Amino acid sequence: MSKVGMNFKWCQNCVYWSGARNMDGFTKMTENIDDKGKCTCTSGFFNCNMSHMATCNSFTPIYR
Repeated sequence: MSKVGMNFKWCQNCVYWSGARNMDGFTKMTENIDDKGKCTCTSGFFNCNMSHMATCNSFTPIYR
């Protein structure tokens, strides 16, 4: 498990990543529970298993 801030453009911080994670809106940190999750972005890596540390051009942050 890794706990990171929103300055990391990782799948773990993307709205399209379907892996299990804990989110803290006060500190704007996420902690992954699963190391892999599916991408749900149709313009990204749709339905592919993505590592929590992967990234792509379709990244959209959870917190703005």
